Amino acid sequence: MSMSLAMELSLVAGGGAGLNLTQQTLALNPVVMLDVSQLATMWQDRGGAAATTPAVVDSPVGTMKNLGTIGGYFLAPSDAARPTLRSAAGLYWLQFNGTNQIMSLTFAVTQPFVRISAVDPDNANSKQAFGGVTANAGALYMTAINHPGVYSGNALSGPADISTGVYVFEERHNNLSSRVRINAGSYASGTAGATLPGGMSIGGSVSASAYSALLFHAVSMYLSDIDAASIDIATRWAASKGGVTL
Repeated sequence: MSMSLAMELSLVAGGGAGLNLTQQTLALNPVVMLDVSQLATMWQDRGGAAATTPAVVDSPVGTMKNLGTIGGYFLAPSDAARPTLRSAAGLYWLQFNGTNQIMSLTFAVTQPFVRISAVDPDNANSKQAFGGVTANAGALYMTAINHPGVYSGNALSGPADISTGVYVFEERHNNLSSRVRINAGSYASGTAGATLPGGMSIGGSVSASAYSALLFHAVSMYLSDIDAASIDIATRWAASKGGVTL
């Protein structure tokens, strides 16, 4: 663990004053929190807790430590499935090729759950940016016209088309009262379904074998309906990691 990350975690545990956005987001107790700018949380090999080779820019990433409350590691299922760590202008991301690259963690998911991420869909034909592990659900997806939506057994289309670039996506999966929005804008609300994903995958859906060309910067996920103030913190944190101006 890097010294800066260790200090952030200790400040949260001790209730330190003047917390930065990373510390404030950790204090919300997300079940999943991934931050590609924290290089000490990633390794090239797929060994999970036993991984030994630190990731460096332009190397593949096979293991990424989950900083959320459930712990664990997001893993690529094969060497060929590993995304590539990239960096430019002080930002960091994982580049998924849209063909066979994916990382996932299996854990129990209940509704409602909220997920806030900084993602560049990378092209107009991307499919599922995030997906399920044991079921084709819990998805943030892009249609062929680059229109974002959410899916947990039913498709809920998002509020607007998007173009090239990084966006902050907020998803609330809660069957009939689901919603999605982009860059803290207006919500699209409706039915996304009640199917549970059995975990979370990045770069596509494990269960559906659907892959997405994706530049992934950061995500936090909560197994509860967090309030507006908490959503604002997590949104601003994700925006800072993706270089997004809200």
